[in-house]
Amino acid sequence: MNSSQYNEVKPSNHSSLAARGYFDVVLLPDERSLLPNQRQFLYLLGHELADQVVWIKNSSEAEHYSQISSQANSQVKSQNRTVGLVCLNPEHVQWATNNRLVVIPFLSQRIPAYPFCSESQQPLLTTPQAHRVLPRILVLGPESSGKSTLVDYLEDTIGSQVKLSVVPEYIRDYYDMLGHIALDYEQVAVSGLVQYALEKVFASFQASGLLIVDTNCATTCFWSQILYGQYPEWLWQYALGQNYTLCCVLRPDLPWQPDPQRCQPEQSDREHFFSQCLDYAQQISRKVLILEGQGETRYTLLMREITQLISVERTS
Repeated sequence: MNSSQYNEVKPSNHSSLAARGYFDVVLLPDERSLLPNQRQFLYLLGHELADQVVWIKNSSEAEHYSQISSQANSQVKSQNRTVGLVCLNPEHVQWATNNRLVVIPFLSQRIPAYPFCSESQQPLLTTPQAHRVLPRILVLGPESSGKSTLVDYLEDTIGSQVKLSVVPEYIRDYYDMLGHIALDYEQVAVSGLVQYALEKVFASFQASGLLIVDTNCATTCFWSQILYGQYPEWLWQYALGQNYTLCCVLRPDLPWQPDPQRCQPEQSDREHFFSQCLDYAQQISRKVLILEGQGETRYTLLMREITQLISVERTS
């Protein structure tokens, strides 16, 4: 982050994820079998998160792996070894909590909503596609600035003209999946890591069209700083390593709408968050648009840019 402008920002290297020497992701299938491509999607995501991915078939295997992991953890404490768990139902979440494992939840009923998880998409998940760099549009902004409304608008207006995929804001699902508990510093860091991994998987397996990113791991760093007074330096470096064709920063000039996951009703706080987003966007994007105003006027500049991107996409 721009420390000269935001000198209260404190990077932290104390998260166990920050210096992980070894990171496993354990995939626990739901009792109801997943479709092959849904399983493959989670497996590929796991490999973006970890050096080793283990797929456990039943509870007895889970207990066995837990014992092995505990032994391995005691042997490699100096490496800060962390075991991640991809949970597919509430029982898995509880099992992970009982065994003190990091939780990366993807509940089974949510998985079909992800792109690449329908049977028609199965060929795309077999081998990464050899293609040019996909145009990526990042959407950033504070609470209640219209990010979700913008994404819905893009899907409605250009979804029929060009292949469009949206990388969702994972931390909202994460919060819902864990039962609306107060997330701690480590859990927020994990959600940022998964957000980063999701974006990589989406970009790797879409051969054409546009990729819309509904906030990225930089936002996780901003919120970590707000909630805990620090953020993981390694996650911020991931954020700085990103590159976008276009970055949209939404000004908080819309009325604030209460939400169980929102905590910035004060306009001054939202303006500060907006400034952080804008500062970050100018560091990593070739073109930055500030979106403001009401109704479709808010999207005029963006639609002009997207029309040009679609034109290039069709002729390339």
